[in-house]
Amino acid sequence: MNDSQSNNLDMYIVVSGFYALHQTIIDVVPARTAAFATLAANIAIINKEIAGQSSNTTGVTQDKTAARDTLNTTTIELLSPAKAWAVFEKNNTLAAEFDYSLSEIQAIKDDTMQGFCMHRLQLINDNITAMADFGIDPALLVSWQAAIDAYTAILESPREAINSRHLKTLHLKILFKETSALLRNQLDPLMVPFKNVEPQIYYGYKQARMIINRGGSAPNPNPKPDTATLFGRVTNEAEGIPIAGAVISMSSSPISGVTITSDENGEFRREGITPNEYAVLAKADGFVAFEDTILLESNAEFELNISLQPVA
Repeated sequence: MNDSQSNNLDMYIVVSGFYALHQTIIDVVPARTAAFATLAANIAIINKEIAGQSSNTTGVTQDKTAARDTLNTTTIELLSPAKAWAVFEKNNTLAAEFDYSLSEIQAIKDDTMQGFCMHRLQLINDNITAMADFGIDPALLVSWQAAIDAYTAILESPREAINSRHLKTLHLKILFKETSALLRNQLDPLMVPFKNVEPQIYYGYKQARMIINRGGSAPNPNPKPDTATLFGRVTNEAEGIPIAGAVISMSSSPISGVTITSDENGEFRREGITPNEYAVLAKADGFVAFEDTILLESNAEFELNISLQPVA
């Protein structure tokens, strides 16, 4: 999980906690109850995927190495006397098949080791009676086959573990996208009615929705103590495309106002803001103005993403 996802998850949890504190009032509308239930379910799934994503594959790799070491040792212990028998029998063809040192066996690629062993096991099995005087018996072949099977079974385990982590990473991206859409498209509109009838609920919810980045970014070489940073993106609500040149004004008495303009990607950022509660007004030509109230804490970054509705 990356820093952005971690910050978003923190926000999801805060919003869910806010709901728990005000559940009686919020649950008056069934759609809100259902949306918050979905949020809680998504948080649980995200945490489960994070746990799987953070699993350590070291143990799997070590198990594979141990199985290969056992197979290497068992193989050389069979091929060496088999070669001695072939030389004794003046069978140069079989002698060449069994003529491998331990280092040469260790150098055989993982995906060809099984075939290498099975071919030679069959050659020895075909001559097992004749090899009895050289210390080779059926019990040794059974042990060799067991070592081959054990290695083959675990051969793909490290790759499977890595692939599983990759799939969980992709699933997390989808989960975060779906959860953010749930907040933006369902919960945010459903909480708007509180703005006039229960303003403390509405603004408490909006504050809980703020994404706070308390770490993970590169440190500022000249930090301004006890200040806050606000950043985000302005987009067209109808099309989801960025809006360049949007003006975001922040005011809070007795602190002088702050004005920020979005760039060509619709993004904006302002550091060194005095911590306080601010009324936010975002405007862009051809769009309905956006209004909100936010509380900026010191020594933290806050993400405020704004969707503007086109003028009808």
